[in-house]
Amino acid sequence: MMRALVWTSMVLFVIACGDDATCLDDHCDAGTADGAIDAGGDDASVDPRDADVRDAPGDALDADGGPDAGHDGGPDAGRCDDGVLNGTESDVDCGGLCPPCASGRACREGADCASGGCVAGICRVGPTAAFTLDPATGAAPLLVTATSHATPGDAPITRVEYDFGDGFALANARVFSSSGTVLVRQRVVDEAGLHDTASRTYVVGAPGFDCRLSATDKTGDAIVSLTPDRLAAEWHTGVVGGVRSECAVAPASGVFYFEASIEPWECDPTEAPLGCVPTPRGGLNLGVGTASASLTTHPGSTASGLDVVILGGINTSDMRLGPAGTGTTWGFVVDYRGASPVVHVVGEDEHGPSVLASQALATNAPVHAMATGVRCKVGVDASFNFGLDTNNRPFAHDVDAVLRAEGLGSVADALVLGWTGTRALPTNARPSLTAPADMSVALGATVTLVASASDAEEGELSDRIVWEDLATVYAARDGALGGTFVYTPRTVGLHPIRVTVQDSYGARRQAIVRLEVTGALPTPATVRLVDDPAVDPLVGSGMALSPDGLSVRWSDPRKMALRANQGLYGDFWYFEATRLIGPDNQGAGLVIAEGDLDPYDDALVPPSCTLNTFGATWQNLMYRRAFDPSRDTYGFAVDYRGTSPVVYFVVGGEVVDVWAMYDAFVPVYPMLFGHVTELTAPYDIRANFGATPFAQNPCQALTAYGLPAADVAAMRVGWGAHATTACP
Repeated sequence: MMRALVWTSMVLFVIACGDDATCLDDHCDAGTADGAIDAGGDDASVDPRDADVRDAPGDALDADGGPDAGHDGGPDAGRCDDGVLNGTESDVDCGGLCPPCASGRACREGADCASGGCVAGICRVGPTAAFTLDPATGAAPLLVTATSHATPGDAPITRVEYDFGDGFALANARVFSSSGTVLVRQRVVDEAGLHDTASRTYVVGAPGFDCRLSATDKTGDAIVSLTPDRLAAEWHTGVVGGVRSECAVAPASGVFYFEASIEPWECDPTEAPLGCVPTPRGGLNLGVGTASASLTTHPGSTASGLDVVILGGINTSDMRLGPAGTGTTWGFVVDYRGASPVVHVVGEDEHGPSVLASQALATNAPVHAMATGVRCKVGVDASFNFGLDTNNRPFAHDVDAVLRAEGLGSVADALVLGWTGTRALPTNARPSLTAPADMSVALGATVTLVASASDAEEGELSDRIVWEDLATVYAARDGALGGTFVYTPRTVGLHPIRVTVQDSYGARRQAIVRLEVTGALPTPATVRLVDDPAVDPLVGSGMALSPDGLSVRWSDPRKMALRANQGLYGDFWYFEATRLIGPDNQGAGLVIAEGDLDPYDDALVPPSCTLNTFGATWQNLMYRRAFDPSRDTYGFAVDYRGTSPVVYFVVGGEVVDVWAMYDAFVPVYPMLFGHVTELTAPYDIRANFGATPFAQNPCQALTAYGLPAADVAAMRVGWGAHATTACP
């Protein structure tokens, strides 16, 4: 026999269900009660069928017929239609084991509410997630944008997030670079904390037209490396190397176009101008050639190729076709409608955009875009536009107009704006960036810089902000990632803090914060070279320094260097160096204090400029120009009255080169460098900072060069404490 307990008023009825009773779903219907117990001493007669008797979970009877040990002594349940708050109900006749409550009714947990949302004890209707994706379909790389159609419940929606496969974030757009099926989810949250999610399966198609630099048909990464998108290349040494495009224009395929540029890749000259200059014109060649063309010489070395030498010419068959023009971006039109190609080079000259040269190539093989040469800049040397997105990344030249102006209308009629193909993707907006104002702090002080960024397609992007102190060494910039940069500069001078944000598509916004660090440079009574790691931890090794600290002999086969103890910032000084042996790969120059000189090489090259006794000037260990190597004394007139120092190289009493150290913003120091030789002279090279008379007259040299008299008069002939003489 099954028994149940029913509490009503003060009378406890023990109801027995026997053969004449029906028990279903924990309800017991009996004709008569087995007995009645007056718990309060009063007589009562209650029909147990007047109560809705239900066992709540955990309220089973013990074997002895009494309540279980966990029973609280109250009623197990009440009717769900009696208009009374009882039993497990959270509000009258709803919640608990009764039907869920409507919005505005009382609740203890979400399960009590029809909406599933219980906020501060009241049922609330939460938001409903819904969104669409645009475009509806497409091929990688594809910018996909989510548009919310979520609706609020009882409270406003305060947060909309999307998960494009790597976790929820505020960004509402993502570039999918490869094909596949992606589950995109939306999560909406209202101000009461209630949330809802929705999801859509999105299929990204296989890539359409996509031409880039080849990751395999190139010289090794130690010599030439590519940017992650394989649209730009950086050379790392003076060893010749190169790269080809992975796609090529085939015979009888049509007329195609690409551009190659030495414009800055890592910075925008209009937004972040400091230190942002085109690749200096040097030994770099941009052009076209076949798959068999050597990567260790220029493409125009044979009749089957053609190239622009950025130093100044256009070449094929090792013959110069003409000048390279005055611009920094060149376009290559390859007309391969016939059995062999005709190349038209588009660029800037003194009259504006024009066809600089046209040449038929002696080949019937497919033609690739190519770049070969040596390092001309620390950072990306050359970039390519193959027409992957003519909408967001248009070409620099209006090649159609240029061709027609040159009478090449039939070529323009057949032209495809891309290299073997073309593509225009949906418009993508550049991010917005709010950077802090310029400021000045004392040396040793810590500064906190805060910036914010957002994007029309992707939302908040502050966590992608990149901070870089351009006054530090290239390969080891001081910086941070995120909206805040807490920084303690280590040197006086200008610290241009470059702030960059980039969206998933690659669109970028930049700013420069000019952080001026004030303080006095030490001024030792005697200027000399430092060969003590305790004083200069970055000094080179394997050298012998004379007792007066001015002459050096090198004993290491690597290129080692040492600095003087006096830096220059905000003045115009002069010093000299004299070789004591025959011409060799040794010399003198200027370098910042944090440049590693052990060794002084390409791997961690600091902002510097030098002159070697072989007869050449160099910038950041990259060749600039030659001079007469028979001279043995070299002067450096350094004008640091502006943002960056300007160095006048004086050899044989005349200025042989001038270089603006665009990447130096903090004090620069005289430097001597060299390596071991087979010669047995006591010392290889000697510096003179003005404690003794100079061998050259820099005042006459600068005047003869054409420097204004006021600037010549501003120079002090000497360095540091020895800079006491002014030019007449």
